[in-house]
Amino acid sequence: MTRLLKDIPRRVLCPDNRNMNLGSRVATVYGVSVVDECLNPDCNQEGPLDALILGPLDRWPNIVVICGPEGCGMHWTLVGSPPIETTWIHIEEEE
Repeated sequence: MTRLLKDIPRRVLCPDNRNMNLGSRVATVYGVSVVDECLNPDCNQEGPLDALILGPLDRWPNIVVICGPEGCGMHWTLVGSPPIETTWIHIEEEE
């Protein structure tokens, strides 16, 4: 499923985004994937890099790329659709 992550968390705490005026939130991990490069345009660390797909899928952030110490660390962002290689592990109705 992933190269580095041994235990996939069920939920993660997402940071706030002051540019979008969004506070931090707890997101359910819907899936895992591997991307070819970091999605941060200021980083572009070459992969493969692990990524977690977060729910709900239409809300920022819906993906976090684990770039590591050689890159930007962790990049939280919103993508139009998850990577094709996504392995779906948990989808539930939002409360």
